[in-house]
Amino acid sequence: MPPAVIVNVEDNEPNRYARHRILVDAGFTAYDSGTGQGALDLVALHRPDLVLLDINLPDISGIEVCRQLKSAPENASVIVLQISASAITAPHATAALNNGADGYLAEPVDANVLIATIKALLRLKRAERELQESNEALNLANQRLGRLNRELHRSNEDLQQFAYFASHDLQDPLRTVTSFVEKIAQSASDRLTEEEHRCLHYVVDGAQRMERLIRALLSYAELGAAQHVSRLEVDLNSVVERTIDDLGDRIAESGGKISKQPLPKVVGDAVQLADVFKNLLVNAIKYRRPEAPLDVRITAARESPGEFKISVRDNGQGINRTYHELIFLPFKRLHGREIPGTGIGLAICKRIVEAHGGQISVESTVGEGSVFHISLPCVNSSVASASH
Repeated sequence: MPPAVIVNVEDNEPNRYARHRILVDAGFTAYDSGTGQGALDLVALHRPDLVLLDINLPDISGIEVCRQLKSAPENASVIVLQISASAITAPHATAALNNGADGYLAEPVDANVLIATIKALLRLKRAERELQESNEALNLANQRLGRLNRELHRSNEDLQQFAYFASHDLQDPLRTVTSFVEKIAQSASDRLTEEEHRCLHYVVDGAQRMERLIRALLSYAELGAAQHVSRLEVDLNSVVERTIDDLGDRIAESGGKISKQPLPKVVGDAVQLADVFKNLLVNAIKYRRPEAPLDVRITAARESPGEFKISVRDNGQGINRTYHELIFLPFKRLHGREIPGTGIGLAICKRIVEAHGGQISVESTVGEGSVFHISLPCVNSSVASASH
């Protein structure tokens, strides 16, 4: 960093010279003047960091020189330290500070005190300048972030509207295709070859899968378009019990069981949270291991005074670590058509949980099962039964 530049203004030549030596010895670059006009000229020429300004000058008073310096915008960063040899210092100090001086010293001034004062003023001005630059950079960053957020919001709205209208517009033609192909298959059943029957079956199956995908996309888009999540007290015991009842036939067919510990009350939307547990339980049923009966366990533990972690553990096929993040993206399926599904269930879970101010993650080992962790804000801290 180059040395600070100081304009030394003093009408008494011996004093001016003595201060010049003190400033140079302290490592500053000093320019000297014995008049007020000379001081103004040196400031215009050198743009100093600080002006060491005597109040008593032969042509213009130091207070007037200070006022002129501080009133010029180009000198906004110049520090003025005024010095008075007068025995009556208080009025001079008040006048100097009222006219913009950054500091005031009364003669006689000890050399160490002078240098310490100058360095302190330079540090203060440097800190003010850095703070201003940081604030300006922060304001620019905030403005840019605001623009990006507005653009992202518009893009999300456009995407959601596209998905919504495309889903609606695509469902009717697909239903028409499916309906007419089925009618052809029925009316011409006795005239079609085995190969033609198989082709029609592929057409119907493809159209039905497309319709399921469109419905899933519509659900995802509608969920993203929601303006807010209900902030009501939700008893997760009731939510999970209803979900298990709704899946009773599929659980029975799997030959397994789903158990739960006492669950807490959380803040959120009961319908959306039911969708989360339904998707997780349906996946546990679909991806179970054929050689092992289904075993799903739902537990809860307190993460912090305001949050619970709900865990849904299964003994299914498990998920390779490579895919632990990817499975929460829309349409990321790890299996082919041998296991039916749309590939959007876990994406919906993630969107719902995050809209509730929580997070969802998975731990899994291939061949041993998976455990999905869901963090949710709790109603209060009195649910002791869920703190094990």
